[in-house]
Amino acid sequence: MKSSRLKKIACAVCGLLLTACVVLSVAPAAFAENEPEPFSRSAKEFVSGITAGWNLGNTFEACDLWGNWPEDNNDLSPTDAETNWNNPVTTQEMFDKVAEYGFNAVRIPVTWYKFTNVDENGTYTIRQEWIDRVKEVVSYAQKHDMYVIVNMHHDDKNWLDIAATGEEWDAMVDRYSQVWTIIADAFKDYDEKLILEAGNEMIGNDDWWGHEDYYFEHQNQLYQKFYEIVRNSGGNNDKRYLMLPTYGAQWYSHQFEKVWFPENDDHMICDIHWYTDTTEEEYRTYFGAIANYFANTDVAPMMGECGIGKNVSTGQKVRWARNYFGIAGEYGLKCFIWDDGGDMQVLNRRTLEWVSERMILAIMETVGVDIDPSTTTTTTATTVTTAISTSTSTTVTTASTTQNILGDANGDGKVTVSDVMEVRKYVAELIGDDELDMTAADVNKDGKVTVSDVMRVRMYVAELIDTFE
Repeated sequence: MKSSRLKKIACAVCGLLLTACVVLSVAPAAFAENEPEPFSRSAKEFVSGITAGWNLGNTFEACDLWGNWPEDNNDLSPTDAETNWNNPVTTQEMFDKVAEYGFNAVRIPVTWYKFTNVDENGTYTIRQEWIDRVKEVVSYAQKHDMYVIVNMHHDDKNWLDIAATGEEWDAMVDRYSQVWTIIADAFKDYDEKLILEAGNEMIGNDDWWGHEDYYFEHQNQLYQKFYEIVRNSGGNNDKRYLMLPTYGAQWYSHQFEKVWFPENDDHMICDIHWYTDTTEEEYRTYFGAIANYFANTDVAPMMGECGIGKNVSTGQKVRWARNYFGIAGEYGLKCFIWDDGGDMQVLNRRTLEWVSERMILAIMETVGVDIDPSTTTTTTATTVTTAISTSTSTTVTTASTTQNILGDANGDGKVTVSDVMEVRKYVAELIGDDELDMTAADVNKDGKVTVSDVMRVRMYVAELIDTFE
């Protein structure tokens, strides 16, 4: 009888191993045979194809407020500007890494004024070498068929002030219009996945709330100029998907409700930024308010920036990722994580290693992308159909006590197939001690994490055993 029981367990474990291998080897889903015509979808349909986005932060938007610059911007090279905030030169390999881990969208913040000149007639030009370098980096994303957002970022920290009035404001509107005429022309022939964004976080007089009505009026005046210029610039720009941030890119209702959007144009996206690590209740309050408001419009809202500090614990990063991306996803909101290469670094661009691979995997888990870090192959999430799938949602306790749950190696408050994979990765030396809850993973309590622990967690998840004792 005992021998029969052992054989049953052995067969079940072999089946689990085989199933896990099958799940990890699933190829990316092929594109549908009947792809929609380019630019034929509404903005909401268009952005629904985004899994998760990544910001190439503190790179092309670096500006002289916070860096060392030559007195004459004409002496500044694109490489000098790109690396001025301590990030390395951007490479194809960086985008390869991001794409391999499931990100299919990138936002490229760009500051234009440092490469902008004006002549005695008030005519503005942008140095071609800067435009060419931005285009080169866009091509890195295009290699992976990624969505790409190119914007005007920190120009509002130098010359563009929506609190200005009179002739000063008129001059700013003229400059903004001329600069966007050049940018729109540069990108007019790009395909539908190139999105142009009118600004970043424009505010007046450091007033993030927006106490003066004319701040909103000036912002919307610029947005109307942006829209008219792009739509009339030829190429694909008459139907391109365009992005307008809220006032300061803030998330409060009075800020997104006051953004001007054109009537009868369903190719518009609203950019909202929200950096916070808060309760599920508060996430639902704000994400719900955003989703509910835009549900009655043709505009697609997106969280263009979000993030968490690189120095917080791995467990906190994982919980933040699951809560933020997971709850936003429930409301149909796509999220772009901010990566500045510094305090909010996500990818070490010099070593091409994630600061927290577990956080990245948690993000991808919430958006339905299954990643095998041992091969960095992206696969479409697939449901396991054997005994392992019948218990993947077995909740053990709440996340607040995850450090005390035996078997909960990833710290999400339950013991599931994800914990099996975490322990397996540790045993295969794909992650280190600091990326695993060692106490929870050592289910046989022998003071180390080995193949024996992998097998016992698998058996527990498959309900072949009901305790680790």
